Amino acid sequence: MQGTVTSRKRSQPMGVPLTPLRPEDVTIFKVQNRRSYAAICLGNLCEGNTPQQAFQRLLHPLRRMGFALPDSLPRV
Repeated sequence: MQGTVTSRKRSQPMGVPLTPLRPEDVTIFKVQNRRSYAAICLGNLCEGNTPQQAFQRLLHPLRRMGFALPDSLPRV
């Protein structure tokens, strides 16, 4: 196996449409004892200084899983 290059498998094939999520699928809450907010969706946790920032940081892990964020921000 000398000289062979193996590439990582993609978790979502390119060209496949993303599955849209509902705003109810995302939970945003204020983190206790901190000045930040957190967003949880499908086992992914992201933090941000504002609810909007925490929501937007979910974009990358959900896109890797084949999902798209909802257009509207859920209630905090």
